[in-house]
Amino acid sequence: MDERLTPDELRNLLGAFALGAVNDAERVQVEQFVLDDRDARAELHQLEHAVAWIGHASPRPLSESWDAVRAEIDADLLTDQDSSPGVVVPLASFESRRTTHGWRRLTAVAAAAVIFVGTAVAVARIIDHDSSVTTSRTVALRAPGGPTAVVAKIGANGDGAIDTSDLPVPPAGHVYQLWAQTTATTPMHSAGVLGRSPGGRHIRVPTNSVRIAISVEPDGGSRAPTTKPVAISDLGAL
Repeated sequence: MDERLTPDELRNLLGAFALGAVNDAERVQVEQFVLDDRDARAELHQLEHAVAWIGHASPRPLSESWDAVRAEIDADLLTDQDSSPGVVVPLASFESRRTTHGWRRLTAVAAAAVIFVGTAVAVARIIDHDSSVTTSRTVALRAPGGPTAVVAKIGANGDGAIDTSDLPVPPAGHVYQLWAQTTATTPMHSAGVLGRSPGGRHIRVPTNSVRIAISVEPDGGSRAPTTKPVAISDLGAL
């Protein structure tokens, strides 16, 4: 029988889960954990967006940098095991013997990698700022059967902002969440929580999106829309 992890252990695995670095047994437990815990769900939502953002970012770090990160992870996990001095044990051999202490260090190393990549991307975005602005397009999101409720400006690289919003403040305990759709028949995927006042919010959508929408969701956001959109763009508007 698979070992049941404590809530603290599951929370420590959120970073690894977002990176796809958990085994099947851990994945099942983490998925159930975030379904039952709103704070954990919000934290995972932020981590997943950070990973997705890095995945679309450019420039990418040198392979030597990732090799150094992997070597550091190997060394950290090795200190939690009863290994002989001088013996290097591959990371894969610890797949079923992870410890909370080891995962805390792994998450710290992963966070360092995020900072490294984020710095490189920030420089690239400064360089690319002018071309991004000049190629931005205005996207109108209309209330169902009504007038335009939100206007967004989105650059060719998917970066943009909510220019104007006529949406009212949502009910207590709820926020607005942005969704993106890559084809007319695929489900909406989260593009970020917009808070209780979307106006002026920075957004980032996949460059192959064909439509975006906004819905009202519980605090922390949802993994899939739980209500009908209050504002949605025309198909093919992006």
